Amino acid sequence: MVAPVLAVCQEGMKLLSIVVPAYNEEAFLGPLLHRIASIDTASAGFQKEVIVVDDGSRDRTPEIARSFAAQGVRCFTQTNQGKGRAVQRGWPRCQNPSAATSGRSADS
Repeated sequence: MVAPVLAVCQEGMKLLSIVVPAYNEEAFLGPLLHRIASIDTASAGFQKEVIVVDDGSRDRTPEIARSFAAQGVRCFTQTNQGKGRAVQRGWPRCQNPSAATSGRSADS
């Protein structure tokens, strides 16, 4: 479950930061990012940022994540180190001092 964690950002709006660790998620990442991008958070008084950390995928996961750059999604790539390391890499890149995570692995 992803719990929203908010911080104050520009123009007094709050910021929701979401870190998405991804490993070989070619089939699922695009629909997930599309759903997140389509949510109008501004009308609720906050902005959102989405950070995808590709954990050394061997499929098109990083390309799919980067295709959402116009919607504000940022993508970072690392060698395969596991979900925990991917989350740890994403957190410091958030503008929000704390972040929510989203994952679709068996250990989530």
